Amino acid sequence: MRDEVVTGDRRGLPDGWKVKALSELITIRKGKKQEPVFEKKMSGSIPHILVESFDGIYKKYTTNTKGKMCNKDDILIIWDGSRYGLIATNLEGYVGSTLGIISSKGEILTDFLYYFLKLNYNKIREQKKGSGIPHLDVKYLQSFKVIFPENLNEQQKIVDKLDKQMAQIEMMKKEAKKQINCVNIGIESYLLQLFFNKIPLKSSKSLKSSDAPEGWKWVKLLDIAKLESGHTPRKTEDSYWKGGTIPWISLQDIKNFNGDYTYDTIDHPTEEGINNSSARILPKDTVVLSRDASIGHVILMGNDMSTTQHFVNYICSDKIKPLFLLYLLRASKQELDRLKEGAIIKTLYMPLIKSFEIMLPPLKIQEEIIEKMKTIYKYHNFLLSNAETQRIAINQLPESILNEVFGQYQLPDET
Repeated sequence: MRDEVVTGDRRGLPDGWKVKALSELITIRKGKKQEPVFEKKMSGSIPHILVESFDGIYKKYTTNTKGKMCNKDDILIIWDGSRYGLIATNLEGYVGSTLGIISSKGEILTDFLYYFLKLNYNKIREQKKGSGIPHLDVKYLQSFKVIFPENLNEQQKIVDKLDKQMAQIEMMKKEAKKQINCVNIGIESYLLQLFFNKIPLKSSKSLKSSDAPEGWKWVKLLDIAKLESGHTPRKTEDSYWKGGTIPWISLQDIKNFNGDYTYDTIDHPTEEGINNSSARILPKDTVVLSRDASIGHVILMGNDMSTTQHFVNYICSDKIKPLFLLYLLRASKQELDRLKEGAIIKTLYMPLIKSFEIMLPPLKIQEEIIEKMKTIYKYHNFLLSNAETQRIAINQLPESILNEVFGQYQLPDET
């Protein structure tokens, strides 16, 4: 999209515009760690601004007044960490040690500079420092050339125009997100209706045989599907598979694959292998359920492989079709979410899930449901793909618009 905006030779700067190094226009200060820090606003406390505050919501507070303070006219930039170079504005409080404070000397409006830096975010990130934790290259940032009109009123006109365009884009983003949510909610609703709008997993205490329709019956899940926990082998283990390495699935593989809403199998989720005999090789068509905070990730493995300790693996018997169990578990997402425990990292409550009973139809009905769900998922994935394409296009609009303002000009020192 950017190439569509800048074509051919760029023009020289218009009358009244000039170029200066950023160091001539701003001062930059590094934040400072504050103590004590509170989760809630206390009497006499002031917001303590960290990266997590970049969404505009204050989440930490401090009563220490010896730190570095910013006001709403400053620009905050992430100094250290994986998100270095990201900027935010319109925040006020004491700034944490991983952030920098950029203050205009008055020759350039903060909002104008904010948009200019936003356009050059990727260039700024290219000049990182540090081999471990990445850091902002402050010298490079200060030497960065800024183009701007001398007249502050002219700067404000550009800012006002950009504000309106960005506000429209934000509305479009919200609509695109709403559309994606509607598509996903649609498939979840259909799953619930398919299973009679009931949670198909039940503990033995709540089991009622009369709940099952004709031809269906309540059975213990562990009677028809063998349950195994995943295992991450230690590097120090010295026994090996004669056949060499085998692939194994990590939580990141599932997230990248978007396993929540696909019925396709995974052929090669990762190139990384393990060769420890302590790893459990799982057969094809094993239903894999995440047991961590992202419960709801349920997939069907397509090849023999192993999983890490973040998963529960169901090896189906001939009484239940793997895809039927997959859909049934997805329809039970709310119930599975309820069974999470842990103060910090939520994990699936295993003793209770072992006592679950499920409403099982005959194999013929299972096959009919599977075919129906395959058709539904194909249509769902088609809608989701279109919505995602629209979302990506919308996310590219800000750079295109900013490039129209700044990218069309040729800097005097460029060849």
